[in-house]
Order: sequence, then C-alpha cells, then structure tokens
Amino acid sequence: MIEELENKALGGCAVSQLKLGEAYAKGEGVDVDPYESMQWFKRSAQQGNVLAQKQVALLSERGVPGDLSAAIHWLSKCASQEDLGGPADPDAQLRLALLLTQRNANGDEERAQRWLEKSAHNGNAEAQFLVAKAFERNNKFNRHDREVFQWYQMAADQGYPDAICEVGLLYEQGRYVERNVRTALMMFWNAAEQGSVRAYVQLGEMYISGVGAPKNDDLAFDCFSKAARAGEARGQNGMGRVLYARGEHEEAFKWFREAAQQGFANAQHNLAEMYEDGEGVEEDAEMAATWFRKAAEQDSPDSQLKMGMLYQGGHGVPKSKVKAYQWLLLAHANGEPDATSEVEEIERTLTLAERRRGQEAAHNFICTPPTGH
Repeated sequence: MIEELENKALGGCAVSQLKLGEAYAKGEGVDVDPYESMQWFKRSAQQGNVLAQKQVALLSERGVPGDLSAAIHWLSKCASQEDLGGPADPDAQLRLALLLTQRNANGDEERAQRWLEKSAHNGNAEAQFLVAKAFERNNKFNRHDREVFQWYQMAADQGYPDAICEVGLLYEQGRYVERNVRTALMMFWNAAEQGSVRAYVQLGEMYISGVGAPKNDDLAFDCFSKAARAGEARGQNGMGRVLYARGEHEEAFKWFREAAQQGFANAQHNLAEMYEDGEGVEEDAEMAATWFRKAAEQDSPDSQLKMGMLYQGGHGVPKSKVKAYQWLLLAHANGEPDATSEVEEIERTLTLAERRRGQEAAHNFICTPPTGH
C-alpha cells in the first residue's frame, strides 16, 4: 500500500503526495516523521493542492521546518483561492488573520483586519466575533455601533458561546441595543450551557445582586463555582464573596487568594481586607498593604484610597505624607468619592515642595504604572 502510494507520489500525483505526507504525520504504514511529512506536503502544495498548503502552513507554524513567515506564505495561497475563482475558505482566512496579528510586521495589522472581515463575511463564527471585538476596540475602522451588535449576533446565531455571552452583556448594559435584562439572562444561560465560563460569572453576578434575576445566593454560588473550578478569577472572587457573606471566612480567603494570584484587582482588595481584619487568616498589616498595593497599581480606586490611608497612618508601610498624597490623588482622579475630602485635608498639612513631589509621583504613575513601591 505504502509502496504504491510512494510510486504515485514520485510520479507527481499531488493527491498521493498529500496522502503520503499524512501517512508520515500519523505513522500509518511508516514511522512518524514530521520532516518527511513536510517534504511530501510541500510537493503537493507546490502543485496547488489547498489541503497540502494548509498542512505546510501548520507544520511551518510548529517549525518543522519553517517559521511564521512561511506559514503566512502558504496560508495566503489557501485564503486567496476565492479571489482566483475557487471556493471561499473562511477557516484559512481566519488563521491567516491571526498569524498576521501574531507577526505584527509593518502593514500586517491592516492585512489581518481585511482577512478577518473576509472570513467573517464568509460565515466563520469566530471571525464574526473577532470582527465585532475589533470594531469596538479600534475606532479607526469607523463602524457604526449597530454593526458591532450585528456581528456579535451573527456569531451568536451560529452557536458561538463567547458571542452569545457578549450579546447577553450588550442587552444587560443597553449597549448598541435597547436594555433588556430578561433577554440577557436567557442569553447567559444559553452561553453557559454551551460551555462559556464567562457566562457563568455573569449569571452569578445577576443572582447575587438580584438585578435582572431573582436574588438567589445558592444559585449564584453554583454559577460562580462552575467558573471558579475552570480557573476563572472572577468566578473565584464570586465564590469568595458568597462564602464570606455566609461567615465561612477561611474558605472565602482561599478563593480570594486564588483569584488574587491571577491578578484580579477586586480579589486582591478583598484579600487585603481579610489580612487587615484578621478574618479567615492571621492579621498581617504588611500583607494587607502588599495586596492593597497590587490592586491599587491596577487602578482600583478603593485600593488607591486605602493605600493613601495606610501611608498616612504608617500601617504596614513606612509613614509618608507624600506617598499618601500620591495615592489619594490617584483615587480622586479615578472617581473614588471619599478621596476628595481626604485630598483636601492632607493638602493642608503639606509644604509646597511635598505637594509637588506627590503630584509628580501621581503623574508618573499615570504615564508609566509602577510594578511596586
């Protein structure tokens, strides 16, 4: 069987070359040999076999042998079949867009967007979702708000879980569409049932708050639990909130810590408060300050306010009016209502030089957020 396939492949049959490449890739009748597989795929690809071109691109991505530019070269051939009168290949068009984004060389961003849109127009649900994301994120494409919603809806109609969840968020927030929390709830359940971890978080938030759904802490806990056990930081933080409200502080601490270690600012603040108050863990002012700082450095206004207060009192950090002023200014700039009076009060105790140093530190933080103090 293999000998016959090799003879046909050596004779120049592109289909046989493709099949022989697949045999070496899978170890069917021969030992697995990715390099030999690549050689046969490439021979077939050079004759215009689209399936072989995709395989060459895939192996090039993996460096067997090849690189990102080689993968882009071969995927470009697959993706361009439509322009040459062949069938559209939305999957290749999407992969090409993603690789161009990954390479990010001069001109790649515009090329990536064109291929992404072409894939979306050809019906690829993931591409439709990403087009909507790109239109939201990048104003230079100048798309009308309604078109953002339409792209999300098209992807959702194909059962793409993240798009279903996004449409739910749009209905919940009233963005691009009239607000309808009942529709949002339905969309979140639909997305969750299809595996969207994010949708379970949104459901948890609705049930714990009672906004858009009847307040139900047990159901909120179940939804947060599904997200948390999938490693979603917001779900872990939600678990902590429910457990804390139940008085199960040690268990709440564990979940806040899980989420905080992933960099989720809300959980970092919650964890800091537990260290500060000695709830679920031994009281530790320095650890509290450490976690408040981590959240503050992510522009969490309440954590920035807290840092200001800690530096004023010297709790867990060296006492410093200048650093206190810096953090209070940042909290005020980020809309923390309680920061206004604190800023006014501390300004009355500072010299002009101290005020300038605090203002300069706050300005530098905004321009280049620090990794720690």
